[in-house]
Amino acid sequence: MLEMQQISRAVLLIGVGGMALSDSRYRQVSVPLACVLLTAGLLLRAVSGESLLSGMAGSLTAGICFTLFAGMSGGSVGYGDALAFAVTGMYLGTVRNLLLICGSSFICGIFVFVLLILRRTKRNEKIAFIPFILIAYVAFGCFSE
Repeated sequence: MLEMQQISRAVLLIGVGGMALSDSRYRQVSVPLACVLLTAGLLLRAVSGESLLSGMAGSLTAGICFTLFAGMSGGSVGYGDALAFAVTGMYLGTVRNLLLICGSSFICGIFVFVLLILRRTKRNEKIAFIPFILIAYVAFGCFSE
């Protein structure tokens, strides 16, 4: 039987994958999907005996910060990105979610830098960010402990 941690990782991987697909194709994130993922994260934490407070703190911290960034950035950071980090925070907790934010931002920065050098994009052009969250999550081995 799979351990609860493996189930949580799989649910988050599939969920972020769905959000990344939606973000890259339609430039929007499904709010119902995010709500389902947040609820599933709470339930998985409750069943596994993990701290609900850690999950909620990770979710709220990232969600509130990125919502503020989205409002202040004039749309450069989208509300869907805030929602995605709220979801990942529920599963990863505050510290690991912060690592995910840094990792995905770094990977995105490298990608955009290469695109700018190759003149494939313009400086003010918007790109989907959630695929980079997925890449970082997979690249870091789902934060194995």
